[in-house]
Amino acid sequence: MSQPVRVLIVDDNVDAAQSVEQLLKKWGHDVQTAFNGPQALSKAKAFRPHIVLLDIGMPGMSGYELLREIRRDPRLEMTAVLMMTADPNVVRFIRETDLTQYLVRPFSADMLKKKISGLLARTGPAAE
Repeated sequence: MSQPVRVLIVDDNVDAAQSVEQLLKKWGHDVQTAFNGPQALSKAKAFRPHIVLLDIGMPGMSGYELLREIRRDPRLEMTAVLMMTADPNVVRFIRETDLTQYLVRPFSADMLKKKISGLLARTGPAAE
């Protein structure tokens, strides 16, 4: 039996983060949640997630800044990042730069599952 996929949710909206956390746990994933950038970076280094669901608009350290820090850590280089936003201007920027994968809020459970499956098919779980 394969190990569960490790997912780190990073969102300053506690209710939204906890809702996604409950859904991912229901699907059998190993999930941790962080509510700000510094906390997320610390958790990412210890947890070594396969996927990070990352809110872009957070106070203090934005999702972009956190993504940059994640990419600097060689232990996290295989970590897939799925950016979350409700801002159409940000979506346009992500598309133009091919920065990473994204989800537009509000999103359905089916869309989240499809995005996660797509990331895993392309990258597979990170090497232990």
